[in-house]
Amino acid sequence: MKQMKSITYSRDSLKTLSRMPVDTARFIRSKIEQYAAEPASLANNVKAFKVALRGGAYE
Repeated sequence: MKQMKSITYSRDSLKTLSRMPVDTARFIRSKIEQYAAEPASLANNVKAFKVALRGGAYE
């Protein structure tokens, strides 16, 4: 069993997530957690050299 990657949010990221609609923030966090658990599942949605998941209007 593979170990989940650790997730660290920057202060700016947390601030942005707290200001957006709750359902959108929940969706983005779930995608980040999904990527941390199984990177291959979202491999085509991650931009090169930084982890930037697609999240609707908040790309």
